Amino acid sequence: MITNLEAVVLGIICEKPSYGYEIEATIQDRSIRLWTDIAFSSIYYVLRRLEKQGLIDSTRDEVDGRLRKIYRATPHGEKMMAARLGESLSTLEKPLSAFNLGVGFMGRLGLTQSLDYLEQRKKTIKERLDSYRDALQVIEARGWPFFIKALYTRPITLLEAEEAWLDGFIVEIRHHEQLKKNKPPSAD
Repeated sequence: MITNLEAVVLGIICEKPSYGYEIEATIQDRSIRLWTDIAFSSIYYVLRRLEKQGLIDSTRDEVDGRLRKIYRATPHGEKMMAARLGESLSTLEKPLSAFNLGVGFMGRLGLTQSLDYLEQRKKTIKERLDSYRDALQVIEARGWPFFIKALYTRPITLLEAEEAWLDGFIVEIRHHEQLKKNKPPSAD
């Protein structure tokens, strides 16, 4: 199976034969970096890997007076992309997160310090929500298809749920701390 990075680049090429800079422009235009980790420097590495696997091929064509290497999906590449999309849409991933590590061992930090970090997380969530909402406005203004819009509405919904959960968790921590302060000393 192909990696997420390979699938992003292959997906763009399956939509339309493209050259490297055009792939980068599509990534920028759609704000794809909001939902996947793909650096500009890795695009050509991924293109070489896809070509080596026989998922794309290339020709040299003149574009705007310049000779460009144009990448096209092979029939095998189209088939692999369809399989990858099917897997991506139907599989529920295990929620692996460094955040779970922090929650699982937050007693090592103490609840006061943990609360400070959780407040920082809330701020980051708000900033990320603003980024997604701004990108969504651009996507809507450009008239992108509904499924592209979903790449922004889903994370917004998940971040809003995370924000609500975090608010409740912070209240629970504060309540727990208050109970500890009000607890009478033990009669040992």
